[in-house]
Amino acid sequence: MHQGYEKEPSRAAPWRVLFVTCLLLLTVAPATALTPAPGTPGFQPLTPEPVGAQSSPCDPVPNVDCTIEEPPCPPNVNCDLEPRCARPTQGVDRDRDCVPDDADNCPDTYNPDQADSDGDGVGDACEQEPCDPEDHQPTPDDADGDCVPDEEDNCVDHWNPDQADSDGDGIGDACDDNPPCDPSWHEPTAGDRDGDCVPDETDNCPDHWNPDQADSDGDGIGDACDDGEPCDPSAHEPTPGDRDGDCVADPNDNCPDHWNADQADSDGDGVGDACEDQPPCDPDWHEPTPDDRDGDCVPDDTDNCPDHWNPDQADSDGDGIGDACDEEPPCDPEDYNPTPGDRDGDCVPDDTDNCPDHWNPDQADSDGDGIGDACDMDPPPCDPQAATPTPGDMDGDCVPDEEDNCPATWNPSQADSDGDGVGDACEGPEPPCIDTRLTPNPFDRDGDCVPDEEDN
Repeated sequence: MHQGYEKEPSRAAPWRVLFVTCLLLLTVAPATALTPAPGTPGFQPLTPEPVGAQSSPCDPVPNVDCTIEEPPCPPNVNCDLEPRCARPTQGVDRDRDCVPDDADNCPDTYNPDQADSDGDGVGDACEQEPCDPEDHQPTPDDADGDCVPDEEDNCVDHWNPDQADSDGDGIGDACDDNPPCDPSWHEPTAGDRDGDCVPDETDNCPDHWNPDQADSDGDGIGDACDDGEPCDPSAHEPTPGDRDGDCVADPNDNCPDHWNADQADSDGDGVGDACEDQPPCDPDWHEPTPDDRDGDCVPDDTDNCPDHWNPDQADSDGDGIGDACDEEPPCDPEDYNPTPGDRDGDCVPDDTDNCPDHWNPDQADSDGDGIGDACDMDPPPCDPQAATPTPGDMDGDCVPDEEDNCPATWNPSQADSDGDGVGDACEGPEPPCIDTRLTPNPFDRDGDCVPDEEDN
């Protein structure tokens, strides 16, 4: 051996490199040059070979180094059962579906059939789930959710996936025939923004879906919009939205001026029985209604005296104001003249009277509780000796006139010797005057046996 001599690294002769290169070109180039591209006549995809029950994604075939790390099994592919391309030779094929990546419409997902339903060049395997018109899912480009883009839809605001157009006018039958609105579609429109098939202008809750228009409290605002107490039709309480107080909102009431909570409509003509069967108004009934508050059968808007019963509408001076309003004298409580609006005749209307069933024109209320003294305190027992006349006992003998056998003559004993129902004080010869200083007589206050009206 020669000391200090080191053997130089082996260098491949240039001719050897050239030889290997040419050999590779002769082996690979013919296949790649002569094989038609996918989608062109004559293209034949690589024939997949069954992998069998192997767990490794690598398919051991000749000339493939199975120690080389290969991509994992593609999603949704059973690598043990489905055939896969054993050895791609036409370029890279990441999903091993035997379609080279440069021609594969979904190169990372196994799809040897290259299905492309919408023809957009992107395989179905890479696109979202196909649109299902039965889902009724509107999108910005499909307002009615029928899976037909608005720009192609022949009736963009009505669900019509079949695009039927019987007359061929370019307008779908769904728009030509204008089918009845179905609230179950929840399909908003320009005039019905909540899609409940009730136009916004009459909808009692236009921004909330409420096709039944429920309005429990009858206030004209749907239950979907308010939390009011439930309406009780038996209360007969009119409101601005329910003028007959039957708890059916006026726009939905088949007889809005007559109480008919059951909305009975025997002939189905849309007009409630309460309006069809209503007898003619009889002024003698004195029955006020929302449009005739004095109950004289003359509507308030034409009544010349709407707060006073005057069915004849007499107007002597022709001034447009009925005589009932022109000539009405001032009320005098001493007249004790009960009326429908003042049942105790004290000239204080019942709706403001603090004791409407007891005559109390002074409205005294000592304790200020809003209830008149006449109602707060029990009246003292009647004392016939006081001989105090009252509207119901004109002779002051504590016997009501309607029971008094001699109502105009003081006779608290009600003596009736002959039993004819007429008190002795009213019949037979005038009894001799007796000293009434101990038993006062309301008609002879000084007891001198000279009636007051004759006494000087």
